Amino acid sequence: MMKQKLLTLALTCLLWNQNSNAGLKVRFAEGSAADTASVKESLEKTAHDFWFSEEQYWKVVPIEQELEVDFSLVSTDHLAQTRRHRISFNIYTPKADLDSTLRHELAHVFLNSQCPLLTDGFAQELFAYWRSGDYLRLLYGQKLLYTKSDAFKELKDTSPFEPSKTIAVARLINELVKKGNENFLKIWFNDVLVNCQDKAFIEKQDSLAKGFLDRLQGTQANLSVNESGFLVLDALANEVLVAEGPWQKKQSVGSTLKPFAVSFFSDLKKSRLRKNTTEWECGEAAWKKWDYRKALNYSCNGFFLDVQPKPAELASYVDTLNSLTGSQFQTQWLNMADIIGLWPTLQLNLFDVAKIYDYLLEKDQETVGILKQTARAGTLSGTSDSKWFFDNGIALKSGTTTNLDLSVETGFIAAVFNSGKTSKIAVLYRSGRRPVDLLSELKSKIQKFLKHQDALARVQVLSSFKLNSIQITCPTVVFKNGIQQPLGSQIDLQKMNSVNNRLSCAGEPFQVHAQDQVVRRLFGDLTFQKLKPVAKIGDARSEKNARARQGSELVLTTSEQHYLKSVLFSESGNYRNELKKALLLVFKTNLGFWNKKKQPICDTTICQVFNLNYESVTLAQKQSIDDLIFDLDSTHLGTTQWLEFSLGGNEIWEKEVSVKDVSSYLNTLDLTKFELHKHNDGLNLVINDKPFANEPCEKFRTYFKFRSCPDSAEMSERGLIKFSGRGEGHERGMDLTAANQMAIQGFNFDQIIEAFYKLKVQK
Repeated sequence: MMKQKLLTLALTCLLWNQNSNAGLKVRFAEGSAADTASVKESLEKTAHDFWFSEEQYWKVVPIEQELEVDFSLVSTDHLAQTRRHRISFNIYTPKADLDSTLRHELAHVFLNSQCPLLTDGFAQELFAYWRSGDYLRLLYGQKLLYTKSDAFKELKDTSPFEPSKTIAVARLINELVKKGNENFLKIWFNDVLVNCQDKAFIEKQDSLAKGFLDRLQGTQANLSVNESGFLVLDALANEVLVAEGPWQKKQSVGSTLKPFAVSFFSDLKKSRLRKNTTEWECGEAAWKKWDYRKALNYSCNGFFLDVQPKPAELASYVDTLNSLTGSQFQTQWLNMADIIGLWPTLQLNLFDVAKIYDYLLEKDQETVGILKQTARAGTLSGTSDSKWFFDNGIALKSGTTTNLDLSVETGFIAAVFNSGKTSKIAVLYRSGRRPVDLLSELKSKIQKFLKHQDALARVQVLSSFKLNSIQITCPTVVFKNGIQQPLGSQIDLQKMNSVNNRLSCAGEPFQVHAQDQVVRRLFGDLTFQKLKPVAKIGDARSEKNARARQGSELVLTTSEQHYLKSVLFSESGNYRNELKKALLLVFKTNLGFWNKKKQPICDTTICQVFNLNYESVTLAQKQSIDDLIFDLDSTHLGTTQWLEFSLGGNEIWEKEVSVKDVSSYLNTLDLTKFELHKHNDGLNLVINDKPFANEPCEKFRTYFKFRSCPDSAEMSERGLIKFSGRGEGHERGMDLTAANQMAIQGFNFDQIIEAFYKLKVQK
């Protein structure tokens, strides 16, 4: 009480501001307390900034305006009251509410300065709550969770405007602002400001509310006619596979958010009795007792609205949601109506929704499992397509946003399903359609993913780097063995290095920062292994190459679909589709070669180059390869042998190497004459007219970085040896240049496979 008295006395110091801004002069009433300049100056600045911004926003001619402020009001109903040019603050107004309350009262003063004869309570409060932003304080400061239809109905009531109706005003403002329709308010009040001094307009001002609501009800939803968007996320690789329509558009996504709420608010797990309210009109009327499983399947608003979020759980929810979606939502302006998408506060795009469900797959698979019943007994049951979704074990969650007349604005469906051994997440929306009416469309879009038997791919990654030389981060939420880690926590690979650890990143690939300043992305889960050499270290041409040949401690588990695409874009050029199909089968076979060894495949040229150029590939290019993978379906080569390939071709190359470097490699000091002769996979070397050694061709060419095994060598007087050859690669397996020529000539993929590997394609 003493602090409040000091604040009150301090703010009553008499002051005229002689340097007024935009015609506004502020004076604080007289008092006898010591000066607390910081609070006074803050309120003064708020007043001047707000007044100036309103003049600029409405483009009005500045009017000389005097304003007196005092702290003399004693009331249980009002934080402040305005009488002409005097604002009286309640002596108990919380300090945190001073600025917003001052802006609210200034909005009244501003509107009165432009429209002195406008006394209509609806227009006054609509303007003041909107322009000050004070509607949020009012809306979230009471327990009644107004639906927009209830607010609309209350304001439609022709009885005189009373203070109780201000909550309905705040609810409508919230709906318009959060859905991006704030311009509707600007246009309407522009008309008011233009006409408010007209006598005929003023005489009919009691009909302003009706006119506003009629015009609002007649506006089109903030969507194009039949607008739709669709997205599919590979939940293991954390890669977007399909993105159609305005999938990046931020919008309210309705009840698709309810499963996410279940994972945070413990009171939602408690059963409760149905209430006789509109929000509880769910399922069968005879069902009196509900639990969260039934509430999820039938998307029952009443069940969720009966729960008051606990502060600590709400903070965790908001922090996680912001991390997943890159948003900046605040706990202060969120209640359960926002959390379940009943109010339009949480504006998300389809990728955000997919990331939320990817988070649930890692943290709360039980809740995802409950959603598999939605097609059998829930909001999406009872149609000819419902059985297909239930029979295929697809988890579904519907979401609907509505217009003021409760007609459907947008229908949403989120789906989680298995594609072989991997999970996929699909999100579909369409304007003006109920979610249940979208089942047929969703089925047609995801059938190919269900038909495809995607597998797991384990590949060693970053093998040429030491763990302590790289930094790995997760852009969203990181999990260790399914347990969510503190937000923003660093991933210390050295400390995490245990074969029992698995790291996953919700909805996004890991980001790798290396000393070479190149940022890489890893699409999947990370585990660790003990090093198992995959080649002789002595064959390596450098320390980095030696590490690569030894293998990596870090293993990426991703989807086979992602792995095949990544290798294809790393290994192949602008080849015909039939050769691409042949290569996909080769990559898949080679992956199986390592699977049989129960070892992850390596990621370098001695295996298959993985993830090299993937960042530069467009989504359309990736989708074209997905289509080839789907075309191959269950096609395989019926072998577990390793299949080699190289760029090949007949292009002549030459490269000069110093005699000193060749002598060092061969460990001989006196090299005056040098010859080589190819024989199968080796080179017969002749030094100083004497046979010297039979050198493995692959070892020799990789050491000197020749494009292929050299055909000849010629010494010059300059102390150099000129090597020459044809083509590129190790000259074993499939010659890609020749194979592409076959594809150009009309040979299909199985003929190409048979020509180079003597294998028949099997189905």
